[in-house]
Amino acid sequence: MKDSAVQPFAFNDRWESARANQVPVRIRRTRERLSNALIALLSEKPYDQISVQDLVQRAGVIRGTFYLHFGEKNDLFGYIMREAAEEFLGLLRTAPVREEVTRDWLSERYELILQHIRDHSVLYRTALCEPGAAPYAVHFSDALQAFSVDSVRASAPESVGKDEDKVLMIARFCAAGLTGLWKWWLETGMTVPINVVATQTADLMMNGPLVSAAIHTVAPARLRPSFGSAAKPEKPRRVRRLKARVAPDTP
Repeated sequence: MKDSAVQPFAFNDRWESARANQVPVRIRRTRERLSNALIALLSEKPYDQISVQDLVQRAGVIRGTFYLHFGEKNDLFGYIMREAAEEFLGLLRTAPVREEVTRDWLSERYELILQHIRDHSVLYRTALCEPGAAPYAVHFSDALQAFSVDSVRASAPESVGKDEDKVLMIARFCAAGLTGLWKWWLETGMTVPINVVATQTADLMMNGPLVSAAIHTVAPARLRPSFGSAAKPEKPRRVRRLKARVAPDTP
C-alpha cells in the first residue's frame, strides 16, 4: 500500500468552500496538519490500523489538540472526504453544463475527475476500497450525483427535467456506475491511462452498456402496459386451417 508520492491535502484558495472561509486560519492550519498526517499514514498501512496516537505523533500536536477538532479518527476522515468532494465538484462546475452533451465534452469532464482522483489516490482508494472507511465514500458519490443532476436538468427535455423522481433516478444510476467503474480503476493500480478511462466512460454514458458492448438489442413489437394501467386482454389468434391436399388417383 506504499505510494511513491503522496499528494498533500490543503485548502486550495480557488476551490475553498464557504464553510472553510469562515474558519480562523489557525484552526484551518491545524486541521490541514492532521489531514496530511492521516493521508501520509494511509500510504503506509491500512485505515483500520491507524490510531489517534499515530495521527498526533505524525502531525506534531498533542492529543488534546486533536480532540478539540475531531471526536475520533472517523470524523477526521469524513472531514477530508467532504473537502475533497467539494473541490472536484467546484472544478467541474467552472465549465457550464451544455444543453447538447457531446462525447468529447463528457470525456473532458471525466478527465478532470480522474486527474483529481489520481492526485489524491491514497484518499480515494481508502474510501472506495477499504471496508473500514467505506461509509465516507458517500461524500464522493453524492458529489457525482449532484453533477449528474445538474447535467440532466440542463440537457434533458423540459418534460424530463421537471420530473424530480426521474431526474434523481437517472442521477443515482449514473453516480453508482461511475463510482463502481473508478473503484475498479483504483484497485487495478490506475494502470489504464486517464484519457482511455475517460473516453470509455463517456462512451458508456452516451450509448449505454449494451450498445457500447455491441450487443444487439431488439425493441418489443408491442409495448406492454405501464405500471398502474389496466392490461387489455389479448384477442385470441385465429388459426388458419389448411385443408389437406389429396393427390388424385392415377389410372
